[in-house]
Amino acid sequence: MKLPDFRGFESFNELRKKIGTQELGYFELFDPAIHLTGSERSALENPDMLLTADAMKMLPDKNLAIKNSRVLAYISDETWYRNHREYPIYHIAWYYQLETQLAEHPVLEYLVTTKISDDYKLLKIRSSG
Repeated sequence: MKLPDFRGFESFNELRKKIGTQELGYFELFDPAIHLTGSERSALENPDMLLTADAMKMLPDKNLAIKNSRVLAYISDETWYRNHREYPIYHIAWYYQLETQLAEHPVLEYLVTTKISDDYKLLKIRSSG
């Protein structure tokens, strides 16, 4: 089957200019159900989003993700580490240690970020006041 050449069809060329595509046949699909919105991406770049594990998903390669973006997750409560006598553990993948932690503490909140840093915040979380 031979298709007509639409490169000379003015209506399509005007539409292409309006949507800002530079190349023929170049379109970027966006679905907010599976892709991060701009505000979600901005929120994840600053490590201050607290989420429970059920808000994260596991990608086929076992990396942790929110929608289509890989994330790093960790417990941000400084008291947690003091009480458990351990150093902060940064999770980038779903593995036995994270599963064990979730089984023991199913409502535990994790600070989630896409930021690559050498300094992640720990917070002093008080149970009262």
